[in-house]
Amino acid sequence: MKWLKWCGKPAFVSFLMRLLKTEFSGGAGSFLQVCLIAGLLFCMFVPPVVHGFESRTRKLVVGVRIDAPPFSACKHVPELADQGEDTKYVCSASETQDSGDKYWGYTVDLCKRIAHRAVEDEGLYCGVEYKEVSSLDRFEMLKDKKIDMLCGASTVTLERMRICDFTLFTFLSGASMMYKELSSVEKKESIKDNFTVGALQNTTTRAQVDKIVNILQENQSEFSSVELNQVKIMTFSSHYEGMQALQDDKINAYIADKEILLALQKLNEKIFIKSKAAMNKVPENENTNGDTLKSADHPGLVELKVLQNYFTVEPYAIGISLGNPDLRFVANSVLSELFILDQGKEDSISAILQKNFPGKTFSKSLENMFRLQQLSMGKRVADDFLPRISRQECNDYLKGQSEE
Repeated sequence: MKWLKWCGKPAFVSFLMRLLKTEFSGGAGSFLQVCLIAGLLFCMFVPPVVHGFESRTRKLVVGVRIDAPPFSACKHVPELADQGEDTKYVCSASETQDSGDKYWGYTVDLCKRIAHRAVEDEGLYCGVEYKEVSSLDRFEMLKDKKIDMLCGASTVTLERMRICDFTLFTFLSGASMMYKELSSVEKKESIKDNFTVGALQNTTTRAQVDKIVNILQENQSEFSSVELNQVKIMTFSSHYEGMQALQDDKINAYIADKEILLALQKLNEKIFIKSKAAMNKVPENENTNGDTLKSADHPGLVELKVLQNYFTVEPYAIGISLGNPDLRFVANSVLSELFILDQGKEDSISAILQKNFPGKTFSKSLENMFRLQQLSMGKRVADDFLPRISRQECNDYLKGQSEE
């Protein structure tokens, strides 16, 4: 009976055993009986494999966030879309609307390498399509298979593992806080009973607000008067909205992963001025591509500060939709090859980090994480069942898509 338990289909196996003892035309063990049993076994095991192959005859859909620099963002200054009362930032249009050329970032670089391997080298897909996602819908889109791979700043949690797969860890970050420095006693007193913290919706950071505010009080004396039971929380759908709310005094501080806050701090001037110009509140300065824009040039602009502390540990990885073992294998193969800490090697994780975090010194913890994940290359079990797509099949598929 052990083999019945191992099979995992005891009822089905029991049915086959009864079928073997049943008298058919020609008697038990006849050719007709053998063919019937073989057909049942084929229907039981082959359809998932065939379905898996058919799912590959299409483009690889990569979900990209545009508000999480330096991990995943728009190359140009994001534009403020006209959404009535709602505020929404979008990546500016370009000639390569469906191409990844208009996105940049550390995770974007990793995803592009994975996509190239999956399409050009492995032949699993007929091309790549990029879709913009937000913190609100990214995991739902991954769960519903509207995207195959999530490219952004995604923390791995047990709860998220229930609805998607993850690659090897790609980064270690942690939550911190951006705020405006208090300059007077009046301002210090004003926050005592009215301190509002901003955070991104549907993120791991949102659940850490109370803990982070408590640590803020201990480290920054000007915020010691804040009453924890009076702290209010305001959530946003993008980091750009949170930063704008901080500029507009709608919130007193904004919480996010530290690397994102530091990148937003640099982008503060450009995004603030562009969004204000779009709303006809202040003229847009022609010089919006440097870090020289200061509050003196734009009275409404306030310089923002970022705490140096890390308050949480956030291990990042690239999300993969469930039931996609080949894509996960390719992604982990690419990452494992990249996890070579060789500064002189162009295709190494060190070079990619320096490109997206220029001048930053990384911790030994991150270095050790990469070293521990340098896995040996294996062979996909599914290779014998999932043949690669031919170029002709891809051409026929793409032609059919264009005709539709």
